[in-house]
Amino acid sequence: MAVLVGAGFYVLAVAAVAYVAPWQGLIGKRFATAIAFEQALGAQWPVRLIVVMALFGLLQCFNGNFVASSRLLFAYGRRRTIPRASAKFTKKFLTPAWPFSDYRRNARGLLLGDALLVPVTEVGSMASALGWFAACLSFWIVEKRASVRIVTGMGMAVSLLLFLMKVLPAVPGHFAPAEWIAFGVWLGLGFVLRVRS
Repeated sequence: MAVLVGAGFYVLAVAAVAYVAPWQGLIGKRFATAIAFEQALGAQWPVRLIVVMALFGLLQCFNGNFVASSRLLFAYGRRRTIPRASAKFTKKFLTPAWPFSDYRRNARGLLLGDALLVPVTEVGSMASALGWFAACLSFWIVEKRASVRIVTGMGMAVSLLLFLMKVLPAVPGHFAPAEWIAFGVWLGLGFVLRVRS
């Protein structure tokens, strides 16, 4: 239900912007959604509301990724896929300790801006697509019912298409050199962590 509501919200947002402002007037403008509503309503308050909603959306995404990635590093450390130090947890909250050990470093990373955040986000989206593909493939191997395999096959197809969108040069939005560099650094870091474990 949450996925359907979220998808409906985004469809509604795109439809509303398309309805209130012609797309030709929004080309090349940053934050076109807010500009479209400001032009349509002739007021500044919708822009401020949209900015606040976008900020909450970013914080929600950041929090979800931070929590999930810290648990993932914790699990890798317990299995000794990466150094065992990542398997430590705090005594007070019983949460993974390693990613939170230096909050100053984490906060500085947020201030690096688009030059770093965009390539890391793009590589992260490609890695997420590969992760979904691997999860669907492993479920496909385990599950024998045809009805479930059809759904799993659709998940594999969608995640493979998302992966190909990032790596095929013919597709708009494919990896630029900065994304390939971030991908190489990420692979190198993973290799070093694996060897050290």
